[in-house]
Amino acid sequence: MASKAPFDCGYFVDSDDECEIEAEAEPWERYAERLYYPVQIGEVLNDRYRIEHKLGWGGHSTVWLAHDAQQHKRVALKIMIAGEGQAEHQIQLRIQDAVQDWSRLILFQSAFFLPSSDGHQHMVLVYPLRGPNLRDTMRETPPAVRMVAAKHILLALKSLHDAEFVHKDLSLPNIMWHIEAMDHWSTEEVYRHLGRPRKVPLHEAHGKPGELVEPIQIPASSTTLPIYLGDFGLTFKLGDTVKPTVQFPLALCAPERLHGAAPNLATDMWSYMYLFLSLHLGGNVIWGNGTTCISLLVGMLGPFPEHWKGSYSGGDVWEDWWWDHSGQICPPPVPLETLVEKIDRRRPDISPLERDYVISLIRRGLCYAPEDRITAAQLVEDPSFNGLMAIYGA
Repeated sequence: MASKAPFDCGYFVDSDDECEIEAEAEPWERYAERLYYPVQIGEVLNDRYRIEHKLGWGGHSTVWLAHDAQQHKRVALKIMIAGEGQAEHQIQLRIQDAVQDWSRLILFQSAFFLPSSDGHQHMVLVYPLRGPNLRDTMRETPPAVRMVAAKHILLALKSLHDAEFVHKDLSLPNIMWHIEAMDHWSTEEVYRHLGRPRKVPLHEAHGKPGELVEPIQIPASSTTLPIYLGDFGLTFKLGDTVKPTVQFPLALCAPERLHGAAPNLATDMWSYMYLFLSLHLGGNVIWGNGTTCISLLVGMLGPFPEHWKGSYSGGDVWEDWWWDHSGQICPPPVPLETLVEKIDRRRPDISPLERDYVISLIRRGLCYAPEDRITAAQLVEDPSFNGLMAIYGA
């Protein structure tokens, strides 16, 4: 009988290409600092999950494609840095318990711990396989599909808001496509479609070897609807203690948060309506960060309420213009556009009716007064929103 072929663990690149891996992968120094848990392609974790590839990474975790030997399916393993993950684990348990329909939310299916040689524990959250995210696929996604995505995001957000959960970090990287099922593929087929792992060996950390692996690139052709909302690391329930903080990128941050207000359901809706406009226009609405971003926002929507003045300073010589309702202060030297001008320039192809729908929605969604901002429940039933969705067959 022929022996079973060894597991394909990818390949180590030569020294000339190591810089390419290091540019795309997580900082290797965080392994030396004993923050990330070192992993090797082909390694089996928890006697169940064989690591096949790297999906991505963040400041607090690495994410791996794995094959679940018990369920015979592919999953995403989010391995947290040492000592973290409990808050994310607990809020997702609360979401699963309180939210009636979490079919559009990316929630963990199980969890386990990996011990390190220095006595620390790394929490691992097991997720269904999703991806890539909406930010990385925006340019190649046609308008009709983007509008369907906008509706799916709203339904996901409404399910959270109905149970009084505030996402707090709504952004395109946290919104994922459905991915074509790969459960019936062999590892060789996965690599044939998506590429073999390219990697660099790591110096031994945590008493075990590891590899720096270039993240996989999942082609848009492998993705489909529906859309899912994930990353609940900052999510909280109304009534929880939460500090006023600023969200980044700044354009996604409801302006009242810049002026000391705590995040809530209305601040989530600001973030959603900005994403909605981005999806309709097919890219970023406002570029840049810091004071330039704020100036462009004011140029698009008009001056901030006068009673906000004095509660925020961006350290910009032009910032008095942000609250100027007299029109007597010179605007900053940046390319300013009103909302209508932006829509007309970016979407000259749309009908007058569609244009009116979008303007109506944005003026009610990106309004400065949070008490007047449209809610998720209202938006789902809104005639302009549903009229716009009907144009795109959503």
